[in-house]
Amino acid sequence: MRRAFSFLLIMFSLSLLVAWLLKYYPDAIESNQNKISILTAMIILSVIFSNLFVSKEGIIMTLKRVGGWIFITLLVLTGYSYQLEIKDYSNRLAANVIPGYAQGNGDGSVSFYAGQNGHFEITGLLNDTGRIRFLFDTGATTVALTIEDAKKIGINTDVLKYNVPLNTANGISWAARVNIDKIKVGPIVIHNVEGTVSRGGLDSSLLGMSFLRKLKKFVIKGNTLTLVN
Repeated sequence: MRRAFSFLLIMFSLSLLVAWLLKYYPDAIESNQNKISILTAMIILSVIFSNLFVSKEGIIMTLKRVGGWIFITLLVLTGYSYQLEIKDYSNRLAANVIPGYAQGNGDGSVSFYAGQNGHFEITGLLNDTGRIRFLFDTGATTVALTIEDAKKIGINTDVLKYNVPLNTANGISWAARVNIDKIKVGPIVIHNVEGTVSRGGLDSSLLGMSFLRKLKKFVIKGNTLTLVN
């Protein structure tokens, strides 16, 4: 009862203070957001001071408890104020910790962040069978699979005809043409994609233009790659 009375008394005092400020400084509060911020601050201050007045604990312990609540409040407000920066940092961290991590944007598009090596890694589900980690590569004509990744999605690599020459970073390699029924990257699904299976020369599978040109667009901005379908 005493605490509730103290809370109401302090709220009334703070309301008088705000009313006085508005009388002499009528343009101090122009938006509803400012009004909400002031009301929130009044409630917090009222709780703090009402606890100080009625607490039976020592003043040092009470001040420590109040200080703890102030710290938590400031931490929450800071997180809210910098939510976009925190989200961007967490996405970048995920890109390095979980290569190929896809960030959905809520509009059907999906974004990827470059790793420390500057490359974009993209994880895709092929033919509803296996997840393959690709390197984004606009220089690759097709979706180029290593033999190991081709086996993951059920391709019998022993019966393929390796008659397509490929220029790779490791020199000339030979590949076989295949058709990939379905590639799913985040919410994006692309059907009937031309691919190749390389017998050697590739250190990683490549997400090339046979997939990328079926998208509406793809955009690289800074360290962010966005695929739009």
